[in-house]
Amino acid sequence: LSLVLTVYLWLNRTAKGGRVLLFLVTAITAWSFLYATEIGVDSQAAMVSIAKVEYLSILSISPLWLIFSLEYTDFKHKLYPKYWYILFILPLIILLFNWTNELHHLHWSSINTERVQDVTYLVLEYGPVYWINAIYAYLLTFTGSGLLIARAFRSRGDNFGSAMLLGIGALIPILTNIVSVAKWFPNPHFDLTPIGLALSMIVLAIAIFRYKILDVI
Repeated sequence: LSLVLTVYLWLNRTAKGGRVLLFLVTAITAWSFLYATEIGVDSQAAMVSIAKVEYLSILSISPLWLIFSLEYTDFKHKLYPKYWYILFILPLIILLFNWTNELHHLHWSSINTERVQDVTYLVLEYGPVYWINAIYAYLLTFTGSGLLIARAFRSRGDNFGSAMLLGIGALIPILTNIVSVAKWFPNPHFDLTPIGLALSMIVLAIAIFRYKILDVI
């Protein structure tokens, strides 16, 4: 599905919103692939290295989602495109903290591994920088979804369906992330967020192919 979406968005990257969606789907696909790779190795050092690369995708998803939402809802005049780079300043700072975590332990306060049913997982304790990122990501995602849901209630027909679908679909990975961080899943070390993102990609595919959202925005 991710491959189909990526190819389709590449072919339609010149459409309004197409380029942002292409970057968003690429980031989601990369995170999912890298997380599968992470839990497929046993070395803690290798797992940590992969997890750090994952953050290139993790930190870009929420800003890209808000940018797409601004384009879709015609709110982009509220945050002019030339200023969109501001959304990535905090993620870049957090990325620096993540990649230098061994020097200060402000992102992950402790790192261990645990083997569950023949799979090795990272066991992470979160530092203050992690929570700053979580709050920022939730804020951007909820803002983007709120714009889309508000657009849905102002629209009729397919526009209502597509905006509502996108707005609710974006909340799926937030819910799975909360479940993972709170360790409510039976396997507390398994990160459900990539699965939530995969489900959101299904929602996005429906919006693209059923509601033709690239023709709307």
